[in-house]
Amino acid sequence: MNWCSLPGKTCSAITEVFQELNQSVLILGGPGSGKTLTMLQLAWDYIKLARGSSEYALPAYFNLSTWAQAQQPLELWLMHAIPEEVAQIWVEQVELLFLLDGVDEVPEKLRDDCIRAINKFRDKYPNAAIVVCCRTNEYSELSQKVADFMAHAS
Repeated sequence: MNWCSLPGKTCSAITEVFQELNQSVLILGGPGSGKTLTMLQLAWDYIKLARGSSEYALPAYFNLSTWAQAQQPLELWLMHAIPEEVAQIWVEQVELLFLLDGVDEVPEKLRDDCIRAINKFRDKYPNAAIVVCCRTNEYSELSQKVADFMAHAS
């Protein structure tokens, strides 16, 4: 059931797009265009959704600039504070919505590695709900692109 279409319920355009695109969206835009705000609107909608039904993932926001410090497989970086067996269940059962912000904030020499880490995570957990944000110009300069994501301009 799509919560957005229930009588008396509304959600933002990004949430509708996210639900239509198999819960994988790449948000691109220029500096100050509202990429992070768009992502946070999706998070707010999903908090409301999760309150009403356990079938919706809980949003978990991560700034990718901190991934650059660790440079480890994405699932290890994402789950560093959660016991691995619990984290794996949450990921496999799509109980978390991963909001990965700031590919452009990763040092330039590590951005392709960051995208590779995202793609490996996606390969390992193909049903994981993921949103990735990046500035358009920085994304266009990458040799690696996020796999199986639809782009949404903010």
